[in-house]
Amino acid sequence: MPGRRSKRAQHALKKLVKKNIILLISHPEPCVPILIVMFRRLLKVSFRMKVHIALLFLLSLTISCTEGRKEKGSACHTVWEGTFFNEHNGEVDTKIVRKGDIQIELYKNTGVCKLKVEWLDSCSYRLTYIPGGKGCPIKDAGKTVIVQILEVRESSYLIEGWVEGQTAFKYKSELHKSK
Repeated sequence: MPGRRSKRAQHALKKLVKKNIILLISHPEPCVPILIVMFRRLLKVSFRMKVHIALLFLLSLTISCTEGRKEKGSACHTVWEGTFFNEHNGEVDTKIVRKGDIQIELYKNTGVCKLKVEWLDSCSYRLTYIPGGKGCPIKDAGKTVIVQILEVRESSYLIEGWVEGQTAFKYKSELHKSK
């Protein structure tokens, strides 16, 4: 009868895994309540099956909970370096050149600003003023600007920026990639 139990166990495992995968697909967020429901189901099966189910569950949970962040993160890497233009009222007012950890901003009427770029994660970075530029709006050595990339598009990307520690005023803009 061991073969019969094995087939029965395999059938039960397949049924349970299928049911839980459907649950994960139909409710990708929030992941924590799904974890609780699946943990309760695991309590009703044998130890060997628990191990198999737990491994499959962890794999499924990891994929479903991180899929959206992975896509966003990989898209942000496409704008880490390059030449971009900021438009204000339909006119280009700033040219931004970013390479490595340096960003140079060329303003239409006011001058040039050189900034140090420190990536906080794949879609946000900190800009710190490097003395020497003329006409830079963030000259104060103690002030830094945090920039969050909200969305990357084919020919542009959306950002939101604010002075670190002062989130009351946030600047939103669309930066266009140079062709």
